Amino acid sequence: MLITGASTGIGLLGAQLVKALGASTVLGTTRSPHKRNLLADAGIDTVIVTGEDDLADAVFAATGGEGVELVLDHVAGQMFADCLPLTRRDGRVVNIGRLDGAAATIDIDALSYRNLTVYGVSFGACRPIELGNNLAGLEPEIVPAVVEGRIRPVIDRTMGWDEHVAATARLHSGDTHGKIVLTIDA
Repeated sequence: MLITGASTGIGLLGAQLVKALGASTVLGTTRSPHKRNLLADAGIDTVIVTGEDDLADAVFAATGGEGVELVLDHVAGQMFADCLPLTRRDGRVVNIGRLDGAAATIDIDALSYRNLTVYGVSFGACRPIELGNNLAGLEPEIVPAVVEGRIRPVIDRTMGWDEHVAATARLHSGDTHGKIVLTIDA
């Protein structure tokens, strides 16, 4: 499988989740070459640095020319469109984030000739019943992986609420290695 924007906090969590669920090979993209070890530590088997590595060449090399079965896309924009021809026949593409914007121009042939299934997900806007079903689905396999430490939060740093402007700037800088936790004094 391929995770775009794998060095984001959600991408890092996604890598751990899919490994806990038994994914054999996980590829992940990042724009930052200095985040290679961060991704490897999260379970990414093949790190692709966009801007340095050719995405298609890297994906096909890692999958024996077949492409990936599943894409978890945190980037959207052109990256979403670029992932369609990298997905094997009957594969799935799930868009989760919009780091590069919400619009993409896709090649319909890349979608239909491969018989791909595309899902859009936004947990910030999901209905309560969907959220409840998603959380209930975590119990059998994910909760034990959390308890065992196979899934853990990746925290870049903890900052006080009064530092929220600096925290936002850090998030936008692309230098974070995981999530930023804001604390509130009593």
